[in-house]
Amino acid sequence: MPTIINSIHKYRPRGNWGQRPVKNIQKLVVHHSAAEASDNPEARLTQIMGWHLANSPAWMGLSYHYVITKNGNIYQTNNHEDLTWTDGVNWNSLGILVDGYFHAPNNNQPTSQQLESLEWLLTELATKHPEFSAGNNPLLDIVGHRDVGQTACPGDILYSKLVEIKQRINQNIKNPQPAKTPLPTINPQPVKPDATNIIYPTEQTWQKLLQATNQEHLDYLKNGLNENEVNLNLFVDNYADRINERKQAEKSPAKDTTQIKNLLNQILNLI
Repeated sequence: MPTIINSIHKYRPRGNWGQRPVKNIQKLVVHHSAAEASDNPEARLTQIMGWHLANSPAWMGLSYHYVITKNGNIYQTNNHEDLTWTDGVNWNSLGILVDGYFHAPNNNQPTSQQLESLEWLLTELATKHPEFSAGNNPLLDIVGHRDVGQTACPGDILYSKLVEIKQRINQNIKNPQPAKTPLPTINPQPVKPDATNIIYPTEQTWQKLLQATNQEHLDYLKNGLNENEVNLNLFVDNYADRINERKQAEKSPAKDTTQIKNLLNQILNLI
């Protein structure tokens, strides 16, 4: 049976991720690395960390919550509370990467160990975590990256396998099998936010945010908060871009991110 290797925050050199209530998790999103699967898990995890650090100053390191390597190892690289990978849905999902290029022109096939580990992990997350709703309806809650963003990820080959996997999970939930061994408990030391970067917003602050964006954006921001905490420095850096990524996924007109960022900086000056 697959097991989870605790690598939480081992590949996060830049700082702390934003936080969210675990109850907000509604989706399990599967990705591929879009690179030939590596025989060296440590080297591949380090490489992905480098890709993500180069992607944006707002990214703290490797941004997936789980990574499944060629040999079927499952690495948990971030806590469920961590707001990491983007595409405008990071506040309500967990990101799961399967290493490999499962799309044209490479057309790799996932290994049998990867498929076994992916199905086991998705089943465990969907059935053993009552603290969040992701997996209550596997056919809707387990998705590929392409379902929430304009991308081919996780590739046609893995996506077809994912459709079969979530159908089996859904069937097993309707017809429960004998109990499996519970997901191994991982108790990492809690990460304390950098107090110099945390601001506790007042109602007046929320009103200023509302004036600068709109109710939809305000609700979106609040859904990503850990109770009433928000790191406004990171917020200004990437919030406008995340809004447009979400609008792109919804095929809605994009907004002028420069204008949004200028308004947000004005808000910071008023707080």
